[in-house]
Amino acid sequence: MQSHGQESTPGRGISPRSRRAALKAGAVDGCSRRAAGVLALMLAAGVVLWGQVNPVRRIKDFRMPEYYEAAATGPTNQLKSLVRGAEAVPVTGNVWFLKQMQIESYDPAGRTNFAGRAPECLADLDTRVASSTGRLELAMAQGRLSLAGLGFWCCLTNNHLIVSNRVHTVIHYSLLQSTTP
Repeated sequence: MQSHGQESTPGRGISPRSRRAALKAGAVDGCSRRAAGVLALMLAAGVVLWGQVNPVRRIKDFRMPEYYEAAATGPTNQLKSLVRGAEAVPVTGNVWFLKQMQIESYDPAGRTNFAGRAPECLADLDTRVASSTGRLELAMAQGRLSLAGLGFWCCLTNNHLIVSNRVHTVIHYSLLQSTTP
């Protein structure tokens, strides 16, 4: 016969205060040890994984400049082209997704070759390429030549620009007159 308030199962008839004292003293049963081990592993894995997670960070006023190679004489760090984004989010490695992209290209004298904009694009810092499947609008020759199309690829290092689909070009008459002899 059992006395009132006690059970024959080990560890069950102990008051909560006595159980806490036993746990503090190191008298932990096998189940608690397993739970503590699992908890320790989960915490360790969480710390390792937390260190490997790259939190998404947004950058305002993103810029990817390209400079002319320094000449023996003349200014250094002369801007060749510039890609800007109102906002940028990393995609993978050094590839960024830009919103409200603007691109400008300059000749060695510092005059603008062309200026363009697109709602969004990808900018690869390693290959120095900006590209998109979306719309691109360009203005050249002081606004006397404009071009728009869907899908583009622009290599900043050599100023190559390809607009691939639904290209629409407008040449103002004043541009034609300035080139005739």
